[in-house]
Amino acid sequence: MDRSPNGRVIPWCRAWRMYRVLTQSELAQAAGVHRDTVLNAEKGEEIRVGNIRKIAVALGITADQLVHEPPPKERRKVRGAA
Repeated sequence: MDRSPNGRVIPWCRAWRMYRVLTQSELAQAAGVHRDTVLNAEKGEEIRVGNIRKIAVALGITADQLVHEPPPKERRKVRGAA
């Protein structure tokens, strides 16, 4: 896994976002980060650890899951859906 003093790469960011059926803007708003942060994460750029945690919480997962695990094959929204 890529690491630096400034941040980490999140290889599963887009997959988790798509799994939760969210747009980049929706995820950014839910996480309290700028949309460019989500865009950069999905492009494979390093993201600050604090922002990784915020994105993970918005996705309903841990930061460790976001960095290391792909989502399950079955899709599921974060928001309550019938």
